[in-house]
Formats: sequence, structure tokens, C-alpha cells
Amino acid sequence: MLLHADARAPQISAQALGVQVAEALLAQGAAEILKAVYGEANNE
Repeated sequence: MLLHADARAPQISAQALGVQVAEALLAQGAAEILKAVYGEANNE
């Protein structure tokens, strides 16, 4: 599985840019990959 997200923003908006990219990756299925790598948060 290959996920891709592109975004640009001024340096002052770095945090918002990170959130935007994270949401785009989650919409593509990144949550499944994170669960496979780190496991479910409630199973710790």
C-alpha cells in the first residue's frame, strides 16, 4: 500500500499543514497501517 499527500503552506502555518496532511493520509487508510505497526491504543 502506498499513500501520498502533497501540501504547501507558509512556515507560520506549519502545524495546520501537518494536520491537513495527516487527515489526508488517514482518509487514504493510514490508520490501518498505524494499527498494524503500533497496535490498538486500548490493547496496551
